[in-house]
Amino acid sequence: MEIRVHGRKLDVSDRIRTQATKRVTCASKFFDRVGDADVEILEEPGPRSGERFRAEISAPAAGLIVRAEGTGETIQNAIDAAADRFGSNLRRLNDRFSDRRKGASEKR
Repeated sequence: MEIRVHGRKLDVSDRIRTQATKRVTCASKFFDRVGDADVEILEEPGPRSGERFRAEISAPAAGLIVRAEGTGETIQNAIDAAADRFGSNLRRLNDRFSDRRKGASEKR
């Protein structure tokens, strides 16, 4: 699985790129058939919002697009929140497919 990390109007350092790659790789262990992931990091304008950064992760899995978004005060917090949601979305998708397989075998 290839993971592309980029920023929108924001330079992404190697440290951030490594953290995002590590977190998405760990989150993708819940589902076997995950395609290439795209991680986009952006800074939200607005002085009132405490959560300045947003991270979006999207990847194809089993013919669907799995997408997760997370926000945080720092880039690291935004990546962690998005990766946690990405992992839970993949876990839920895996459960759906396993429930379908169980239901098909019980009908016979």
